[in-house]
Amino acid sequence: MMIGLQKHIDRRRLIRHIVFWSAWILGFTFIKSFGMPFSIYAGWFVYYIVTLPIFVAHTYLIVYWLIPAYFNSGKYLLFSVFFILLFYGFSVSELLISNKFIIKYFFSGQERDENFLNAKDVLINGLGNFYVVIVFLAARTIRTWYRENEKEKELFRKKLALQVDRTISKVHPKLLIYAINNIEKLADKSPEKATGAIALTSEILNEILIYNGNRYQVIEKEVALIQKLVKLVKIFSNKPPEVEFFLSGDPSRIEFPSLVLFSFVEMIFRQFEKTEIPEVNIEISGFSNMATIQVLLDKSLKLINELKECEAILNQFEQIYPDLVNVVFEHTGYGCSIVIRSVEQQSKTEQCIIGEHV
Repeated sequence: MMIGLQKHIDRRRLIRHIVFWSAWILGFTFIKSFGMPFSIYAGWFVYYIVTLPIFVAHTYLIVYWLIPAYFNSGKYLLFSVFFILLFYGFSVSELLISNKFIIKYFFSGQERDENFLNAKDVLINGLGNFYVVIVFLAARTIRTWYRENEKEKELFRKKLALQVDRTISKVHPKLLIYAINNIEKLADKSPEKATGAIALTSEILNEILIYNGNRYQVIEKEVALIQKLVKLVKIFSNKPPEVEFFLSGDPSRIEFPSLVLFSFVEMIFRQFEKTEIPEVNIEISGFSNMATIQVLLDKSLKLINELKECEAILNQFEQIYPDLVNVVFEHTGYGCSIVIRSVEQQSKTEQCIIGEHV
């Protein structure tokens, strides 16, 4: 696939160069011959066809070799020397072909200057050749600018789309839909439970909006919010979910992005809604600045499918918190285990370790 793409790119590039040089030949033939007999058109056309290799070689040597190898590297003296040599060499070559062949056979009516290799003619002709280099560089620069501009626009569109996705994820729309669907089911069976579920859903969503305003959230508050979510799911589910918390050390040292643990638990509840919500153990360590979430799967179900469900949850999880947390997923005999560490906290820890060894 990559080889095919590379061939496609090279083909497009070749076509662009052919178009450029064809336009140059036809354009200057027309400019030089405008208002003159057809024989003059033919003469100039042959001239530009015959001298094309000189112009192409001169242009490509400067653009693709001399400038990148010497000018961009700051080797201005060598650049100047090679530039002058190329300037003089291709100017003389073009004058020789023009006067010994083109004028002799296609412009026979014109007088030929036998001293056509004098310094003045070489300089003027060389400047004409260099004009082609400038036009080629200008076209290349404009195209490069256009491509970079398009890349910036595409990057901006991606960033904007990501910001929209993050903004939408902050209000947890799937949680809201999940709650509404279950409240509708409760409305006929148990109006009292439905009323309580509405009040609890409103309270949870309100706290979500408040917590999302903070970059980091006190872990105890997030645990309390998860407990409210567990209480809500218990209202909806025939078999209440089992979620246990184990806190050690000083939890206030942990700086997870707001709602990072809540988001994962909420995804689990929604992902396993149609099967059976597994038991979840959350270990939060203030010593190691990390959290371990263990999802204990029911062995009576198909373990492989359940593990795929865990991985699906993790994929959603990483999309919501890109570059903010480091997540390690591991299959275990009892289900799956997820270790979460804040990227900033991990960087601080590594810096401290490096500082101790220095």
